[in-house]
Amino acid sequence: MPTLNANIPYQEAWVRNSFLFSDWENKELTKCYIFGVKTVLNKPLLFHCQLENGVVWFSLPIHAFVHKQEFEKPCENEDELLSLLQYWNMQSSDSSITVFSYLQGYKVDCYNRNKELMRGEYLFTIDDYYADNNSLPLGYSNDADKKCFHIIKLENGFFCAYPNNYLKFHNLNFCEPYNDPPKYKRNSWNWTCEYIKTEEK
Repeated sequence: MPTLNANIPYQEAWVRNSFLFSDWENKELTKCYIFGVKTVLNKPLLFHCQLENGVVWFSLPIHAFVHKQEFEKPCENEDELLSLLQYWNMQSSDSSITVFSYLQGYKVDCYNRNKELMRGEYLFTIDDYYADNNSLPLGYSNDADKKCFHIIKLENGFFCAYPNNYLKFHNLNFCEPYNDPPKYKRNSWNWTCEYIKTEEK
């Protein structure tokens, strides 16, 4: 069975009222707590929240939320804004949520589609996967190039969901700060422990 909905570490935030009233002229904000996520194949991450008036609102995209009232929009077009905050749609309707304690509190450089740097702080990770072995595989979460979604609290006031290859984590106890890594190549080998040695001819 697909998980579809999952708990996340709850986040204090504001919802942009334009999403609550379907009115893009509305610039007001409503305080909320984001507490859950819905993962639907080929759709953006969709988050659930409770508003300060007690209403629970389901299925808002990541660009509906900000974590501070004075925020900076990377662009004005809402479709483009979403694409700058989440690189691609879900690869499955199954998901797992993990808080990697090693990464907690780290500052992160995020490189968006416009090759601009956005900086933030790591919160948690959403990873999609294929859970039901008794049905036809849907999506591509088992492909070799599948990606996870690290949720980052950006300094510009928004949240983003980025994969490893567009992030650089700063750990001053271990990493040299602001040192550009080499151009790595993705591992495409299909590893197995059940190696059978054959005679060479």
